[in-house]
Amino acid sequence: MMDEETILKKYGCKGRLTHLPAKESPRLEVLAWLANRFEPGIDYPESEVNGRLAGHEIDYAYLRRVLVDDIRLIR
Repeated sequence: MMDEETILKKYGCKGRLTHLPAKESPRLEVLAWLANRFEPGIDYPESEVNGRLAGHEIDYAYLRRVLVDDIRLIR
C-alpha cells in the first residue's frame, strides 16, 4: 500500500489531493488512505465526514460519494 507521502506526490500538490487515479488499483489505494481517517463501525455525522475529507482540491462531497460507492472494493 502507498504511504501518504507517495500518494500526495503522485496525486496531489502542496499536501493536498488534486485528483484520483483513473486506474482501479491505485484509485482504491488512495481511497483506502482516505478511509483510514475513519474508525470502522462508527456512524459519523455528515458534517464530521465532510470535515475529515475537506482540505483537498477535490470536492469533499465527491470524495464522500466515491468512498461510499467504492468502499466495498476496499474491504
